[in-house]
Amino acid sequence: MGTDAARATTVEAILERALHGEVSEDDARRLHGLGPEAVTLFALAMAHRVTELEAVGAKASPPDPATPSGQVPVYLKPSAKKRRKRPGAKPGHPGARRSRPDKVDRTEVHRLDRCPGCAGKLQRSSRTRTRLIEDLLDSYELTVTEHTIYRDYCPACKKHVEPVVPDALPKCAIGHNLVALTSWFHYGLGITVSQVVSILQYHLHAKLTPGGLIAMWMRLAVILEPWYDEIGRQARASAVLHADETGWRVEGQTCWLWCFASAQTCYYMIDASRGSPAVQAFFIEAFEGTLVTDFYRVYDSVRAASYQNCFPHLPHHTRRDGGEDGGQFGGGVEGGEDAMAGGRLHAAAADAAGLAAGTARLLLQSDEAPRSDLDLQALTVANGTGRVRTRPGFLGRLV
Repeated sequence: MGTDAARATTVEAILERALHGEVSEDDARRLHGLGPEAVTLFALAMAHRVTELEAVGAKASPPDPATPSGQVPVYLKPSAKKRRKRPGAKPGHPGARRSRPDKVDRTEVHRLDRCPGCAGKLQRSSRTRTRLIEDLLDSYELTVTEHTIYRDYCPACKKHVEPVVPDALPKCAIGHNLVALTSWFHYGLGITVSQVVSILQYHLHAKLTPGGLIAMWMRLAVILEPWYDEIGRQARASAVLHADETGWRVEGQTCWLWCFASAQTCYYMIDASRGSPAVQAFFIEAFEGTLVTDFYRVYDSVRAASYQNCFPHLPHHTRRDGGEDGGQFGGGVEGGEDAMAGGRLHAAAADAAGLAAGTARLLLQSDEAPRSDLDLQALTVANGTGRVRTRPGFLGRLV
C-alpha cells in the first residue's frame, strides 16, 4: 500500500507540473519508470486538458464591430498590416522646411565675453546670424523671438565661436516650454498626436505637424534617458517591489507594458514579449528584496530574496485550481475538515481583497489620488493585504 501511495503521489506531482507547462526531462523519465498505467493516466489527463482549452477557445467570440476600440483587450485586436513601401517622399524630391513666422514679437542679442574653450579674449567681428524660436512665455501666448547671435574670433583657438541659445534644443524652432507641454499632453494625459496638433492650432495658433512633434519628443527622450535609467536602478534596489503587466499597442502591434513599482518609484517598460525575456531585461541581476506579483508564472524566473503574491488574486487562483467549494483544499460536504479549511481560505482571501479595495477607495479620496488607471494598478499596502499607491513620474511615462 505504501508503494502504491508513493507512486500515486509522484504521478499527481508530475501532472500538476504538466498543467503549468513545467514538465522536465527527468519528470518524463520518472513517469516512464512507473509503468504503462502511469503513462496511460498522464496521457488521458493531458487529452482532457486539451479538450477543455479548446472548448474555452471556441466560446471566445470575436468582439462586436460596434464595441469601442478602447474596450477591446489588446490581445484580441488583430495586428495592423505593415507598410509595403517605405514612408516619405522619394529621393531627390524638393526640400521642405518649417515656414517663417509672419511677425516677430521680441528680439534678443547673444554675444560671448570670452572664449568658452580657453577663456581667452575674443576679437570682435560683425559676423552674425539670426534664429527664430516659437514658444510659450509668461503670457501663455505663442511668442516668436528673434535671437541675434554674434560670431567672434578666438586667436588662441584660431576659430570663430558663438554663444549657445538656451531657449530651445539645437536646430529646433520650438522652445522648451512648448515641447514639454505637448509631451505631457500626449504621454501624460493620453491625448492623441492629431488632437495635440488641433489644440495647438485652435487655441495657440501654432502650426505644428505630427512628424515634427514626434521628432521633438524623441530628442527629449534621449536627453531624459539617464533619469529614466536611474528610476530603474532605484526600483531594482527597493526592499519591496511590485510587478505587473498589461497589453499595449505599438504601431498597430500588440506589445506589453510592464510596471515595476515601489513606495518611492514607478518604472514602465514596453516590450514585445510577455515572457521571461522581458522580465530578465529588467532584472539584470538577482533581486535582493521581496517581489510582489500575481500568480503569473513568468515572475518565477526572477531570482529574488523572497516572493509574495497579491491577496486580491488569491480568490480567483484558488477557484481556478480547486473550484468554488474548495477543490484541492477540500471535497465539498463530504470533505469534512478539509472542506471547512478550504472555505476559510476563500473567506480570508475575500476579506483581503475587500481590505485592498477599501484601501484604494481611501487613497482615491485623499489629496494624493492616483491620476490614471495604471496608478490604480500600482496600489499596495505595506502589510501585504492590499497595495500602497505610487504615482508614476513623468520620466517613466515619456520613454
